[in-house]
Amino acid sequence: MAHLGQIDRRNPGDVVFTRYVTKNPDWNKLTLRIENGQFAEMFEEKNNELEGMNINIQPRTEIKLASNKYKEFQKKKYANIEYQRKKGYVLISKIRKPTDNLDTERPPKLQILAEDFTEKGKDEKITVLSAKNVPVKIFKTFDELKKSIIWGLDNKIHNNDYAVEKIKSYLDKKDLSRIDLAGIDDRHIDELGVYFGEILIGLLAFKNQLSNTCTPSNMFGINLKSFSVPTDPAFKLVDSSLIFDSTTVSVSSKYDKGAAASFMSNVLPYGIKYYSDYKNCFFKKMCQIAFNMGYTSDLVGANRFKFAKNITFEVGLRAVLNIKKTNVKNTNHSIYESIRKVAMGRSLSSKENKELDVVIEAIEDYFIKKGHFDGKSKVIQTIKDNYPFTITSFFNYSVASSLNNDSLSKKYIGDIIGGKDFYQANLSKTKWRRGIVDIKMVSPKTASLKILGSMSGATDFTAKQGLVNYELQ
Repeated sequence: MAHLGQIDRRNPGDVVFTRYVTKNPDWNKLTLRIENGQFAEMFEEKNNELEGMNINIQPRTEIKLASNKYKEFQKKKYANIEYQRKKGYVLISKIRKPTDNLDTERPPKLQILAEDFTEKGKDEKITVLSAKNVPVKIFKTFDELKKSIIWGLDNKIHNNDYAVEKIKSYLDKKDLSRIDLAGIDDRHIDELGVYFGEILIGLLAFKNQLSNTCTPSNMFGINLKSFSVPTDPAFKLVDSSLIFDSTTVSVSSKYDKGAAASFMSNVLPYGIKYYSDYKNCFFKKMCQIAFNMGYTSDLVGANRFKFAKNITFEVGLRAVLNIKKTNVKNTNHSIYESIRKVAMGRSLSSKENKELDVVIEAIEDYFIKKGHFDGKSKVIQTIKDNYPFTITSFFNYSVASSLNNDSLSKKYIGDIIGGKDFYQANLSKTKWRRGIVDIKMVSPKTASLKILGSMSGATDFTAKQGLVNYELQ
């Protein structure tokens, strides 16, 4: 269990209570709860001894600290707390670790997106891959793209004039293979690598500098006629398309190895369209569940995150844990809502508690029975120590694992991804931080496919960094 009475690995002579509470200047702002599966008896101090108050605090219940120091009674450590307007003591081993971030302060994000730089492009519809009439922002010259980028810098990036001027200076250079990012925080450099990196390929192509920055570069033509960026949220497979005199190249841009692409918005929509022709496999089950929930390819492909989350939960419940609806209905996605209630410190009904317990018990059985799981042993332990907040993470990992270990599923998924004639452009993070533009071009037809369930932290039940994803290696 992840409780405050654990020995601190950073300081083995002490318990983690000292780091999380005693040495935390904002200790009184911490959100603390009783450990999962534990009842915490509450005591009061009389004559330097503890006496029971006939109060048992239920698991997952939020409490408030009355002091930032623990007190020892008979060699056991107790926290001074307030609960239901009464003050008393509970064992620190009955209190979960707080979820507050104790890391050093980081600079705020630039809050930019790739589309911020292309907003002033001309609206057209073109053929991208095999899809016709894809709405795009299109640019016919370097200057058109440059003007749009400058507009985005001036109107979308706030409180970082230094970074803005660095990018503007870069756009004025003849040689775009190098960029001066000195003095910019690494976090902002990486943010630019992710979002500004998506349009770098267009800038380089207009300047005829792809051969100097991309490896290999023989898939490109000469004399770029247009650079375009799809704007349809349902079209997520590529980030840009370059039309040369003799060839068209579609590109999916990644920073470094890349944030893994969304399986739910890039792959599942195609599966929902064609799954009836598939042989029995986990991917077919997944597509069928999504279809039976009333979701269409267009809905899922539009990257409506709530739809993807709903599907992942339902697939996890039915296809991974094999929980029947008679035991856990998950009406209106109630499992996720119950987790959210716990996070907000709200009480659960007996039915909600029972359903959560059924799911957690099924997960524990899964770990006992299954000989494989894509998450490492550390992830598994984190999941076990942090129910119910890790249920989302378990579903992400277990769905990914089921796909990775099903050869027929991998074949169908590979056909969807590898059957598309595009390239993945990986901008080197190491070199970008040094001001060097270095892009490795990877064809899906020659790359190995890996399904991932690890984008978000294991304890982030919202999975705001992503659910099930994939990458080409």
